[in-house]
Amino acid sequence: MFPRRYCADGQGRRVLIGLTIEETFEFETLEQGPAIDNDDSLACSIDRGKRANAGKTRWLELYSKHETAWELWSPVRDINA
Repeated sequence: MFPRRYCADGQGRRVLIGLTIEETFEFETLEQGPAIDNDDSLACSIDRGKRANAGKTRWLELYSKHETAWELWSPVRDINA
């Protein structure tokens, strides 16, 4: 698991730095794994693999957006200190 850094958005909601509240919710939902339906089987059937790959791709997009914003937001650190 990668480190996550939160801040408050303009409405005071806890969001990942660089993401909107919707993107934060989506990221956290994707991170939890596949959806389970009422009979405890994986939701959907034939296209499970395609959806899983799409979810991983979207998670990576959101994480990259967050990481880029974090690098710009966080203070520059001297690694020699």
